[in-house]
Amino acid sequence: MRLFLLLLFLYLISCGIKSKPKPLPEPQFQVKRIGKFVYVIGENLEVPGFQKGNGFWFLQKGEAFCFEVKRIKGKSKKVCVAEAVKYRPKLKVQNLKESVKLISEEQGTFRVYRVINDMPIPIPIKEFQEEIFLEKDYSKYRVAVTKVLKGYVESEPFFVDVPPKPKPVPEPPYDVGYFKLDKKIVIYWFHNDFEDLEGFNIYKNGNKINTKPIKKSTFVDDYPDESTLYEIRAVNKFGIESRGVAISVP
Repeated sequence: MRLFLLLLFLYLISCGIKSKPKPLPEPQFQVKRIGKFVYVIGENLEVPGFQKGNGFWFLQKGEAFCFEVKRIKGKSKKVCVAEAVKYRPKLKVQNLKESVKLISEEQGTFRVYRVINDMPIPIPIKEFQEEIFLEKDYSKYRVAVTKVLKGYVESEPFFVDVPPKPKPVPEPPYDVGYFKLDKKIVIYWFHNDFEDLEGFNIYKNGNKINTKPIKKSTFVDDYPDESTLYEIRAVNKFGIESRGVAISVP
C-alpha cells in the first residue's frame, strides 16, 4: 500500500499540477468631459470610435452616450458619460507686458489647458480659484480655461490667446578693429555672448555681403583702394540684429 501511494505521488509530480490561470488585467483610465470633448486618459488602451492622442483618446460629442474601454490584452469596461453642460466660465482677461492675467468673476475651481489644433490637451497645466498669470513666450499660444463642475465634467472651454512678447535684441559687438595682411584686410571684434548668437552680419558701404550669419569674430576681405565703411552686427537665434558697430578703412 505504501509503495502504491509513493508511486501515485511520483506520478502526480511528473505530470505537474496546473495552477489557476491569471485573470486578465482591468483597464486603468480616467474619463474627462470638457465641453463637447470626451477624453479617456490612460496607457495600453483601445477605445473604439475614439481618436488616439498622446496618452489619451478623444471624441467630440455633446450628447450623452456609452462606449467601451478595452485594456490591450486585457478586459473591457463599459462607460457612460452625461451630455455636455452648455456653460462657459466668467473670466476677465488683462494683457500685461510680460504675461496675461486671468481673473475669475465667480467662485469655483478653474483649470488651464494648452490648445493644439483647436482642441484642449486634457492634462491641465495650471489650476486656480481667483486669479492666475500666464507667462508670455516668444511665440503666440492659446489656452482653454474650464470650470470644474462635478466629477469628471467640466464646463465649455473659455479660449484665451496669449500674445508673444517682443524678441530680444542682442548686444552689439565691441572693440572692432582691423589690420592689413598682404593685400587683404582682417577685421576683428569681440562679443560677450558669442556662444549664444547665431553669428554676425557684415555690411560694406551699407550692403550686406554675407548670405548667412558667420560664426566667428573675424572677417577677411580684399584691401579696399578707397575709403570703405564696414559695419558689424550681431544676430541672435531669432534672426534679430543688434545695433551696428562701424569702422572705416583706411
